[in-house]
Amino acid sequence: MRYSFESLIAFHQVVLTGSFSTAARKLHKSQSTISSLIANLEADSGIRIFERNAKGVSLTKEGAKLLPYVKDVLSAAENLENISSRLMEKTESSITIVLTDLYYIPNHNHILKEFEQLFPDVILECLVAEEEDVLHLILNNRASIGIIRSQTNYPDEIHSCRLSAEAELGIFVSQQHPLLQNKYTHLAQLKNYREIKYGPKILQKNIEQSNKVWSSSSYAFLIDMVELGFGWAILPTNFVELYGSKQIRQLKVNGWPQAHKLDLIWSKVNPLGVVGKWALEQLLYHEY
Repeated sequence: MRYSFESLIAFHQVVLTGSFSTAARKLHKSQSTISSLIANLEADSGIRIFERNAKGVSLTKEGAKLLPYVKDVLSAAENLENISSRLMEKTESSITIVLTDLYYIPNHNHILKEFEQLFPDVILECLVAEEEDVLHLILNNRASIGIIRSQTNYPDEIHSCRLSAEAELGIFVSQQHPLLQNKYTHLAQLKNYREIKYGPKILQKNIEQSNKVWSSSSYAFLIDMVELGFGWAILPTNFVELYGSKQIRQLKVNGWPQAHKLDLIWSKVNPLGVVGKWALEQLLYHEY
């Protein structure tokens, strides 16, 4: 019996989303098309795969037994596509990588030199973004690979892999700031002073928001404002070490600095080519 590959994709997506309509949106198809694909798969296999009810759809016992085999087929197809791409040496004309100011890539000079030697005609674009902006760039095919603070869940269209390195965030003030008068600072004291805040949401556990907030989407500008004594800020410690001055100090606050795990993300919908796979490998396995 031959099964439609498109039907297998639809089946897997319905399982992931629990809904025909959501699966249709994810696959950019009409709901009626998804229904037809599932109906064809049920007809071809001779079993009822889904139970339909008011709450949505759920797998039957037979459907649950079928699921791991469908996953194996889809995984094998993805591996075949990856191998075919390598065999054809389908080299992209350009690649965009989204970096983060939370993490300084070790040995980046070596990586860039090797990139130039291997792909002299490939256009390289490096963007800097954080949080939801990184996801947006990958999902909209604006970038191939991104580094992001680890998320609990990612969209179905996103591959993710944990980096061994972590980002560290600390609370900083200028050396003349009143908060430095005490050896240790309590979290409650922070709300009495202006916060210099990074635009996108950065995890800030147990900190009450100050009524006086200035913000910027540039960590470099945040450091300038902190050095000038305008307030306190949560900053990546590595960024401060690289670009800060002797005018800035890290506060001793209970629970700080905080470590944050980092992930590499890339699209399942738009597979990486030769250049993208090379870049991914460098970022994953060459953290010197």
